[in-house]
This record gives sequence, C-alpha cells and structure tokens, in this order.
Amino acid sequence: MFRFAFILATCALALTVLADNEHHHDDHPLFIRSDGSSLHHIEHGGGPLFAGATLFYGGEFDFRAAFNDERSNYRGMTAVYENFIVPEGGWRINAVFVNAFFNYDSSGADFEIRSGVSAGNGGTVLFSGFGRPSTQQPTGRSWQGFEERTLTISDLDIELGPGEYWLMVRPITFGCGGGWFLGRAGTTSGANGVGGLLGDGRSYFNGYGRNFVPTSDLLGAGTWDFSYGVQGVPNR
Repeated sequence: MFRFAFILATCALALTVLADNEHHHDDHPLFIRSDGSSLHHIEHGGGPLFAGATLFYGGEFDFRAAFNDERSNYRGMTAVYENFIVPEGGWRINAVFVNAFFNYDSSGADFEIRSGVSAGNGGTVLFSGFGRPSTQQPTGRSWQGFEERTLTISDLDIELGPGEYWLMVRPITFGCGGGWFLGRAGTTSGANGVGGLLGDGRSYFNGYGRNFVPTSDLLGAGTWDFSYGVQGVPNR
C-alpha cells in the first residue's frame, strides 16, 4: 500500500514539474537514429489486412530513425505528420495506420488529417479522432529493443477531394517514466510504398514546444518520411 501511494505521489510530482518546465527532467530522447545518436528534450511492414485498398503507404521502415509519436499521461502529446496526395476524383477513406515501435498494448489511438501544413503552421484540421479503438498487427520486425506493430484505426468514413494532406496516427501510452512507455513512428525511404508523395521529406514534428518543425531540422540533412498509410476506395 505504501509503495503504491509512493508511485502515485512520484507521478504527480513529475507531472507538476513537467507542467512548470516542459524542457526539464525528461531523460527520454525525442528521436533515436541508427548510429545511436539522439535528441533529448533539451521483416515486412506493409499495411494491415483490411477490406479496402491501400491508397497511400509511405513505405517500410528503413532502420534510420524513429521519432516520438504518442499521447502519454506522463509526457504529454507529440505527433509526426506525413504528407500524401489525393488524385483527381478523390478518395473515400475507411482506415488509417502507422508502423510504430512500442512493446506494450496501447489502449487506443488518435488520428488527424490536415491541409495547408507548413513550417510553423499547423494548417487546418479537417478530420480527427481521439481515443479511437485500434488494432495492432506485429510486422515481425524490431529495432533497438522495440517491436514494430501496425497500429490501425478503422471504421472511418472520410471523403477527401483532390489535393495534398498531412496524416498523423499515434498510440495512447500509459505509465510514469520508464522508457518502454514510448511510441515512435519509424522513418521510411519509400520501399514498397504506394501513391504519393514518396521520398519528398515534407514531414513535420509537433510537440515539446516545437510547432510544426520540419523533421529535417531535428534529424539533420536528408529526406525524412514516415511509415504511415491510408486505406479506402477511390471515388468513381
């Protein structure tokens, strides 16, 4: 009983400190690169089996980096946004997914679809869902002690006209501290990708006081895209 009360008190104190100074007392990296470097807060990964075509898929994890992408009761909210193109005729979307690294069972997931995103500008939220039921399908791949799973939010009914959009899908995580309570979206170089735009590097990070920062500003020179996907049917 004393131990449980102590843990609760510790979590409450950590949350208070985080609220007072979100750049303090955070030992978990914002991202991890394959060379082991990171930025601290200062076999097949295709889409899930689903009744609908994969209209967009950024591609499989390329073992370069994985970026924080989660809603945590301890650490707050982070998000990675990846762009995709809807061609002429438009799409009817019924599922979105991310290939993410974590080794726990998420209790649900969030998603957003935005338009007009640019550096320092979150654009317009067109569709969103928070705390949605989600499924987890292991890809059979792991990296630096984290298992990769395809986290899918289905049962959607979203109409998108032609244009460029940005997608975010993130797991909901729980826990006080503990590096295993993290969700990270993996980077991709476009292998086995579907649709467009692939390999253009127009992805953004939002969270920890960073307002839609290009991921290249944080990860360094190179083209950084993330393993997100959209499923549904083209409009006829």
